[in-house]
Amino acid sequence: MKNAFQMILALTVVGLIALMAAAFYFGAPLFGWVIMVAIFAVFIGEQLVALKTVKQVAAENEVLETCKNRGGYVSGDGVVAKRVALAKSLLAKKIRLDSSMAYEVLSNSVGIAVPRSASGSVILLGLMGTFFGLMYSVATAGGAIDNSTTQGTLDTIQLLFQNMKGIFGTSLCGLFAALILNASRNMMIASRDEFVARLDAYTLDLQGDSETEESEEVRAKNELERLFDSVEKNLSTVASSVKEGLSGVVAMVGEE
Repeated sequence: MKNAFQMILALTVVGLIALMAAAFYFGAPLFGWVIMVAIFAVFIGEQLVALKTVKQVAAENEVLETCKNRGGYVSGDGVVAKRVALAKSLLAKKIRLDSSMAYEVLSNSVGIAVPRSASGSVILLGLMGTFFGLMYSVATAGGAIDNSTTQGTLDTIQLLFQNMKGIFGTSLCGLFAALILNASRNMMIASRDEFVARLDAYTLDLQGDSETEESEEVRAKNELERLFDSVEKNLSTVASSVKEGLSGVVAMVGEE
C-alpha cells in the first residue's frame, strides 16, 4: 500500500512537470492556455483523490490487522468496524456469512468507493482546444488572404502553420494527462481490491468463530442435559428404594 501511495505521488509530480514543460514548449495561444489551466485543475484534483483513497486503504489495513490481533474487537466508524459490526449482526440473526444474501448485504453496505475516472474529461478538453484553435485560425487566415497581396498571403499561411504547434499541443497534453490518470487509477483500484479481498476473508473467518462458539454452547447444553437426566434417574431410584423400605416397615408394624 505504501508503494502505491509513493508511486501515485511520483506520477503526480512527474505529470505536473511534464505538463508545464509541454505548455511552455508548444506555446499555446490565449484560448489554449485556458484549456491548459482546465486540464491542470482536473489532473491535480483527480490525483489528490487517488492519493486520499490509497491512504484510506492503508489506514483500514492497519485497523484490520489490529482487529485480527484482538480477536474481532474493533472500535470506530471505519470500513472494517462497520463490516465487523454488520457481520456480527447477521450472525446474531442466524444468517450464514457465506450465503449469497449475506454477501450482497456486506458488499453493498460497506466498502471503499472509487470515483469515476476523469481521463476522458482531459482528453475532451484537449480536443476542444485543438478544434477551437483550428476553427479560429482558418477563419482568421481566410479573412487575411482575401484582403492581402501574394506576399501577405504567404505570411499568413506561414503564421498559420507556426500556430499549429500550439493548437495541437492541447490535445497532446490532454492525452498525456489521461495516461497518468489511468495509471494512478489502476494502482488505486488494485490496492482497494487487495484490501477488500483480505476483508472478505476475515469476514468468513468470523463465520468459523461463530460456529465454534455455537458448538461449544451445544456441547455444554448437552452435558447439562445428561447431568440432569442422571440426577433425575438417581432420584427415582432413591425414591423407589425409600418407598419399598417404608412399605416393608409398615407391613411389619401391621403384623405386630
